[in-house]
Amino acid sequence: MKKIISRDNINIKQAAKLKNKKYRQQLKLYLVEGQRLVNEALMSNQVIEKIFVAEDFSLSDEMARQLEQFDCYLISPALFSYIADTENPQGIAAIIQKPEPNWQLLVNNEACLLLLDQIADPGNMGTIIRTAWAFNFDGIMLTPGCVDPYSPKVVRATMGGIFHLPVYEIDELVLDRLIHSGYKLIGSYPHAPNSIYEVEYTGPIVIVIGSEAQGISPEISERCKVKAVIPVNARVESLNAAVSCAIIMSEVNRQRRP
Repeated sequence: MKKIISRDNINIKQAAKLKNKKYRQQLKLYLVEGQRLVNEALMSNQVIEKIFVAEDFSLSDEMARQLEQFDCYLISPALFSYIADTENPQGIAAIIQKPEPNWQLLVNNEACLLLLDQIADPGNMGTIIRTAWAFNFDGIMLTPGCVDPYSPKVVRATMGGIFHLPVYEIDELVLDRLIHSGYKLIGSYPHAPNSIYEVEYTGPIVIVIGSEAQGISPEISERCKVKAVIPVNARVESLNAAVSCAIIMSEVNRQRRP
């Protein structure tokens, strides 16, 4: 394991830059922190560029053996705090390549997808990604205006789900292409005529969840073939976006994989 002692080291500079969305997009890399997430990345065969270990972090013998095949750096706790996004970092982090999702796989298969329309809260985004993985969705699509799914807060909130589900940033042209190839858009609305439990979720589908503040945008709404409501107590104004998403995804999973 190589040792780094300066903030001016190119690897330290790169890791610190990944807290910024601009550099994550330019470099097509992102940073994950903590033993649990690094372990999950190792087990799910992510393309790991570099691993950083703080001098005061206790590596198990098994993990030490795993890390031998990677480009690993030993750094001081102060340097680790510099590259980390958390206030009390655990002492191990990895730089991982952002995957390149395969659109053709979606077009050619009867996939079950989720479309998030301008979801802005990192906690909601991370929870939704993890829940979509739990309920066997095939991928997540994001409209412009969504929070970056590879931001440190979102990655932590996914608890490893980001490694197991392709995430696509799309525009209306891509959506129209999916519709043309046979996908049905099903939108969640607070005053729709049908319950989510009356909808059939077979075949190639896209479940649409709108933003926390505005709901589904008009541009996406006009493409929704089916509109459904989650039946709740009439005195409750609305549900959290991640909660709404989980309720719908549970029903979708029940129907598709009984």
